[in-house]
Amino acid sequence: MAGAQSIEPGLWEITVTVQASGALQPQQHTTQRCYSKQELNDLQNVAPSTGMGAQCKMLASNQSGYRYTYTLQCDQPKLTSSGEFVFGATSYQGSINSEINEPGMAKMQIAQRFSARRVGDCR
Repeated sequence: MAGAQSIEPGLWEITVTVQASGALQPQQHTTQRCYSKQELNDLQNVAPSTGMGAQCKMLASNQSGYRYTYTLQCDQPKLTSSGEFVFGATSYQGSINSEINEPGMAKMQIAQRFSARRVGDCR
């Protein structure tokens, strides 16, 4: 996609903060990932998702310039997630809001916040 072509390939550091309903403290972790030029041609390859698997389907996705949004739904577990990410040449910010609604269990809300930046070339 044309909007993603100026995002720089290389080694990226991604920090994720997760807050689940009922949890007292948010959890945070940082990882690194190497993105190739080919991966960056489609923001769907870069934006993290929650629950994508055999039991999940993408209900909607949209890329407008450097903004990518999506909604997905899963059957196992019963999960609905919406994500929104805004990309720059060397950074991106985003969020995923999910709701798990399994029969016989309390409904759970999970909010994930993403902050990423390019830190160098791939090794």
